[in-house]
Amino acid sequence: RQLFDAAADNFVTRVGQFSPQGVSQTVWAFSKVGLNKHQLLLSAASAARERAASYDPHSLASLAWAFANLDVEHKALLAAICQQTEARARSFDVEPATQLLWA
Repeated sequence: RQLFDAAADNFVTRVGQFSPQGVSQTVWAFSKVGLNKHQLLLSAASAARERAASYDPHSLASLAWAFANLDVEHKALLAAICQQTEARARSFDVEPATQLLWA
């Protein structure tokens, strides 16, 4: 638990240095173990909204899945993900598309 607390604090202070894949994988990892770290999720959502166009389909889908898995609804993040999905629907493979549908 201490490791996740330290990782969450580190992420929040350095989120701007994370790649889109790093942001989505970090949130995914917390989601997989069922840890809803509010500040981490807010930081991730903010970073993803600001740079949504630079997120590949898999990163967008993983981020949406992680928020949904934690039962956290962030309307602004979902709107940004939906906008990118609509704009780039043809570039989505089956896996990210099904993750988004589940989320």
